[in-house]
Amino acid sequence: MVNYLRRFDLKRAVVHIELAPWQSLYWLIRLSLRTRVFITAHNSLPPVPSWRRLLWRIKFRVISSLRNFNMFASNEDSKRYFSQYVPPSFANRIKVTYTSINPPEIDAVLAGDFDKPAMLRRFELPATKFIVLAVGQFIDRKGRWTFLEAAAIVLKSRSDIHFVWLTPVLPNEADQERIARMGLGGDFTLILSENVGREHEQNLEFFRIADVFALPSFVEGLPIALLEAMALGIPSISTNINGIPEAIIDGETGVLIEPGDSKALAKSIIGLADDASERQRLSKNGRDFVIEHFDERVAARTALTAYKESLRND
Repeated sequence: MVNYLRRFDLKRAVVHIELAPWQSLYWLIRLSLRTRVFITAHNSLPPVPSWRRLLWRIKFRVISSLRNFNMFASNEDSKRYFSQYVPPSFANRIKVTYTSINPPEIDAVLAGDFDKPAMLRRFELPATKFIVLAVGQFIDRKGRWTFLEAAAIVLKSRSDIHFVWLTPVLPNEADQERIARMGLGGDFTLILSENVGREHEQNLEFFRIADVFALPSFVEGLPIALLEAMALGIPSISTNINGIPEAIIDGETGVLIEPGDSKALAKSIIGLADDASERQRLSKNGRDFVIEHFDERVAARTALTAYKESLRND
């Protein structure tokens, strides 16, 4: 990417690039010596030995000393985490450009004619069951096995609940075999997102089959699918990690559980399935909170202001 950018005159440019100082320090230095560079930090890094943390601290000190280097954080948790690696003067310059949603797009989806029975028939989903939906890559850090373990717990005592995971990539054969061994029968369905539609609005419309949204992640910044589900008015359950509590205030805008706690997830799902008034309350509170605090137009204005300031400071 950096070599490709050498083709262009970057003297009066701003480059926002997906590189990380702990992985690509050399390339960020090269680029920052030519023009104004911005990166976005989405979530804190995993625990590592002290020697590696020291190495990261050195790398951040080097890159943050360059006048042209700038940093955004996509949530407050990420800003707090990375502030420990840079001088206070640089930390104060880190702007939060929240992971966010497009309210007009959400409202257009909600205003459209949604035929839920037809959507359920299209994907051979049960028309009379309570639907629990997860959306995202079907991978470990998204809590896929916690989700399925919770499903197994729920299905031991309930036959009126169905679990769905919408994913961009289907699992491999070994994962498929593990799913089969969990004994979920026909009450778990994996759906490939491209089969729903290639337009983002089509996937958002699919969200509306859900009675509850659940994403029990182990590592996240602030997942866009969670924000979109909340904005669509779907009562949501997720984990008390990273930036997620900035959107889900437990018991107010949604439900928080600890990562890996499949029993708590199962209990929360059953609790919401049995309490329509609580679902309605969380639906309204969650939607109102996300629309107010996670509007992509606000994040865009924050970024644009920072870009302009970097040009003025030339």
